[in-house]
Amino acid sequence: MTDDRVAEAVQQLYAAPLDRFLPLRTELAKDARTSKDREAATAIAALRKPTRPAHALNLLARTAPDAIDDLLQLGQELRSAQRSADGPLLRELGARRRELVAELIGLAVEAADWPDATPAVRDEIGTTLNGALGDDQLATGLRTGTLQRPGSWDGFGPDISPQLTLIRGGADTPGPSVQQDRDRKQRKADRAAEDHRRRGVAARERERVAAAQEADRVGRHKARLASATETLEKARAAEQTATSALDDAQLEITVLEKRLATLKSEMTDHRKLLARAGAAVQKAEREVERIERQGS
Repeated sequence: MTDDRVAEAVQQLYAAPLDRFLPLRTELAKDARTSKDREAATAIAALRKPTRPAHALNLLARTAPDAIDDLLQLGQELRSAQRSADGPLLRELGARRRELVAELIGLAVEAADWPDATPAVRDEIGTTLNGALGDDQLATGLRTGTLQRPGSWDGFGPDISPQLTLIRGGADTPGPSVQQDRDRKQRKADRAAEDHRRRGVAARERERVAAAQEADRVGRHKARLASATETLEKARAAEQTATSALDDAQLEITVLEKRLATLKSEMTDHRKLLARAGAAVQKAEREVERIERQGS
């Protein structure tokens, strides 16, 4: 029960996102203690959080297991070729190894959603992949997706070129010194090719980072432009509304001014009528007084 619980916890932890590792480990260890499986709880609590490159490789083992199997099979072929001191085959397998490792590096950073991984990080991942070709323990960690940190192994040398003297019979077979010289030249050429490849990878990485930064800058500029355009449209709409309200108010003022002029004219007419009526009243009053005086 303890072994099964620990094995299950290992798979859960090393497949989980890095920011979930510690809380999940605490939770799993607590569950084991609750179940009174103290041995499992101790083993789970001792599991170490992987580094980010190791985590990327653990995710690679889960997303591209066939590619990992191809790499480890290539390791077996390389060991066999090295044991047989087959220089041409080693060089052929070395080229295949470089191509496959470069492909797996890309898949690993993609699986980890790590597009801005630096060339140094990518080299660290590549070193681990190369190490798994000759280190069985490292290969097991890679295959099972349970690596805690990157590893390396120097068993095949920097370019997996044989450090051997090939001796064959026959009059036309080159002597040891000639073959050694050829091997040294080949190793030098391989190293130069590898250096050139790495410089190319680094240059492409710089270009990719620069392009990503430029795309981010353009994206931010477009977002600011869209926001400013939206603000401008709102301001124009508000201006249109205010203009319409001003026109309505101006029209109402014009109407009221005309009404006021009409009322003033009517008031003038009424005053004239009032004056005439006042004069008529005074005339009538005088006539009444005159008649009264005559009667007395």
